[in-house]
Amino acid sequence: MKILSQIIPFVFSTVKEYRIDESHAVGHAFDVLHHAHVNWKSSLESYPHLEDQQNVIYTSALVHDLCDAKYVDPHKGLAKIQYYLAGQTELSPVEIGAVSSIITTMSYSKVRKKGFPTLGTYQYAYHIVREADLLAAYSPDRSILYNMYCVDPHWKQACKNAHNLMRNRVWKHGQDKLFLTPYGKTLYKEYEAESRRRMDVWLQILQDSTMTTGTSGMDLHKTGYLYSSVDTGGTGGGGTVDV
Repeated sequence: MKILSQIIPFVFSTVKEYRIDESHAVGHAFDVLHHAHVNWKSSLESYPHLEDQQNVIYTSALVHDLCDAKYVDPHKGLAKIQYYLAGQTELSPVEIGAVSSIITTMSYSKVRKKGFPTLGTYQYAYHIVREADLLAAYSPDRSILYNMYCVDPHWKQACKNAHNLMRNRVWKHGQDKLFLTPYGKTLYKEYEAESRRRMDVWLQILQDSTMTTGTSGMDLHKTGYLYSSVDTGGTGGGGTVDV
């Protein structure tokens, strides 16, 4: 598909430019694209208008974190995205507007604060991309990595922060009624169960560990592998920022 060849190199270069750590970089973008594609494909029979929104869905899934306040000023990030889409892709101005609306309103924190936006014909596309990102949040490993890069470089504290995030937010996605599509409603239960199992293993590792210093005594701040966070949501070490 032409749009992917146009967008993926942009994602790679922008991730490098903004020094976005692996928890929100290309691997995560691909994970969100995967879920968005499967949900889009399975929704076509019930929502045939989605056939013409494939490019918007794919683009939104891939670029959604390139204007994330944790790594870049959101206005600057969005302007860069819009400029690239207008000059280097086949997307129309209306489609670029739809991508912009989706990626600036889909985060967990914005939904909890303001609710779902009204995006007209792109409403279901919005939920497809939003839910794809939510499903990617069920990984404790990803949360631990984010915490080590941007919150606390010591793996023990990062593990505790990740556990807090899972308990206080991610494992409540279902009861908070954040999944509206059949795909999301079905898959989140499986992902939550696996997330709980994987978090249990991390807690066992944490309990059994005889280490006296985090990351084998290595401070990621000093190695240069730790990326500075523009905004961690004011949560400190609580691990409850958007991931």
